[in-house]
Amino acid sequence: MEGLFFNVNNGFLEGIVHGYKAGILTQSHYDNLTQCKTLEDLKTQLSTASYGNFLMNKALLTTTIIWDQAAQLLINQSKFLHSTTMLSSRSASSLIISHPSM
Repeated sequence: MEGLFFNVNNGFLEGIVHGYKAGILTQSHYDNLTQCKTLEDLKTQLSTASYGNFLMNKALLTTTIIWDQAAQLLINQSKFLHSTTMLSSRSASSLIISHPSM
């Protein structure tokens, strides 16, 4: 009987997590990334993936900017999960990578 109400109670969260999982880079994405010669090539390859345009508004690219933007994307996703669920602070912090801007 408890399985009958799973989607009512947990369906939204499961859908969000499935969406995040679908956004993980695939082997073909990694293969394309290894062929990049410049950071602009990397930016183009990431924009074709599910990461979308998170680097598009950056005129100057450095590895630090890419790291900061990717980390901020992960932090925002983790905060969204935390705000929509009843995760404890400890379990939510384990979802977020250690980053100096936190």
